[in-house]
Amino acid sequence: LTDESGKMNGMVVDPACADVGEKAFALLEDSEMIEGFRRLEDYAVQYGVTTIFAKEYLFALKAILSQRNTYKTTVKPMMRTPGGCADHRDLDVLLCDEELKKETTVCTFVDGAFDGWSAANFEPYEGQPLNFGMLYNTDEQLYSYLKKAHDNGMQVSCHAIGDYGIEQVLNVYERILRESPREDHRHRIEHFEMPTKYQIRRTAKLGCACGMQPLLLEVCEGMDMEGYRIFIGDRVKRCSPYRSCLDEGILVGGGSDYSVTEMRPLHAIRIAMEHPVENERISLFEGL
Repeated sequence: LTDESGKMNGMVVDPACADVGEKAFALLEDSEMIEGFRRLEDYAVQYGVTTIFAKEYLFALKAILSQRNTYKTTVKPMMRTPGGCADHRDLDVLLCDEELKKETTVCTFVDGAFDGWSAANFEPYEGQPLNFGMLYNTDEQLYSYLKKAHDNGMQVSCHAIGDYGIEQVLNVYERILRESPREDHRHRIEHFEMPTKYQIRRTAKLGCACGMQPLLLEVCEGMDMEGYRIFIGDRVKRCSPYRSCLDEGILVGGGSDYSVTEMRPLHAIRIAMEHPVENERISLFEGL
């Protein structure tokens, strides 16, 4: 961002955050990234977490995985797109690694987040009638990138928070699966934070899985749902619809989105059981 005189003020916003993050990580030595992961898993095992999904840039992923046999936890690799889906370089490198591509989920960002006014919505943000958030890719860019991974037998995952962002993902997944059907593909939507009822049904019909984070209710939306009201008004009541997703038969994983929220699965289960929207609460058994 820049100030009134056009001078950069040090604030980085979507979608530039991914590019800045990649450049920052690239300054680290492999040994530093490995040490960072060791500290991370020391924290994770305190709360009984034994499997970590590592969503990292490809160079960081390779560094971390080089020592995987020495870790306390099981590491599941997830490669994040450094920029937009128009850039296939990291994906093409990954596809040349026959062993790594067998277990790696390819991840990309479709939109941003409500508190950055960058999650993509059908309706504008509260008090900003011309701001609907943003999509990071065109439909064709997203399709081309994900189709390449899908056709190589890989699982794909898209960060999508706003209802318009979720719509783009579902449209692209539907097109890919219509052209190249695959049983039990488990293509994922990360967060799936504010879907419509129709989108929940579409997600179930397509056989997609959702990586959702119950602790976002406590940290972001608020247990009184007031945390996001300033951004999306009464639409906040549609956020994190766990009961609706389970009732439609969607495979839901209750992750942490660390470091946005903590790796505390038992606490996360309690929060999902105490969802501020009563008809979206789940049972203890379902949480476990």
